[in-house]
Amino acid sequence: MKKKISFLTALILVTGSIFISSCTWDMDPEEDNLGASRPIIGLPSDIYRYGLNGTKWRWNDSTAFVSISFTATDCRFDYIYFKPSYKQSTTNYKYSFKFPIAILTPENEKERALIGTVASTGAVEDNLIKLVNADDSIPLFTVKRI
Repeated sequence: MKKKISFLTALILVTGSIFISSCTWDMDPEEDNLGASRPIIGLPSDIYRYGLNGTKWRWNDSTAFVSISFTATDCRFDYIYFKPSYKQSTTNYKYSFKFPIAILTPENEKERALIGTVASTGAVEDNLIKLVNADDSIPLFTVKRI
């Protein structure tokens, strides 16, 4: 009987040491178990694959509000100026897009052409378009996707 107990004790110790030695902590302290489920920053979003069609963008400060909406070939800018006086206007553009550059040509000859550079990452709310005048490259504003 004593032989069986000592044999079982030795068997339990050997089995336990095998299980414990096979468990290693090779994970970095900064790495978590759900790291693979987060979006990878820096990868292009749906704009890279599908273009600007159906997207909406916005910019505002204390003097103005700009809302931009894209269709398959057209783009509509809605401006609201708060200062010096309240004024509302709309400008329509035709655009061509080859990631990351959008070239906006106004339908009205009096307006200026614009060039937009898209900064697109995995998250929709991080997408930006930096707009400049096509003639002189003067920066106008950077719109954020909504």
